[in-house]
Amino acid sequence: MVKGLTKETFESIYEQEAWIVENGGSTLVKKTLKRVDHKAKSFGLTMKPEFLAGHKIMVKHKEKREEFFARKTEEVKAAEEEEAAAAEAAAAEAAEAAAEPAEEEPAAEEAAAEE
Repeated sequence: MVKGLTKETFESIYEQEAWIVENGGSTLVKKTLKRVDHKAKSFGLTMKPEFLAGHKIMVKHKEKREEFFARKTEEVKAAEEEEAAAAEAAAAEAAEAAAEPAEEEPAAEEAAAEE
């Protein structure tokens, strides 16, 4: 089917979509997608994004991709929260460090005055 496509007959592949979804296995679907995409690019066309989206392998792939993005979003949020907590701890530590030398200076002045 894909080998016989020309720029003028490219739209006819969409008519075959239902047959491919019903009868094609995962390998046929993946190869067909790659071949149709390559043909479309060589003709200067774009393939419809929903082409073969109803096939079970494509549905499964979409679900896995959505799970991955959800997990990565959670990981990024957790990393941002840890970063914010670390920044707060560093700021508190810096404030404590700034307060300690101020307390030590009067003691040093008293020792110098006694001599």
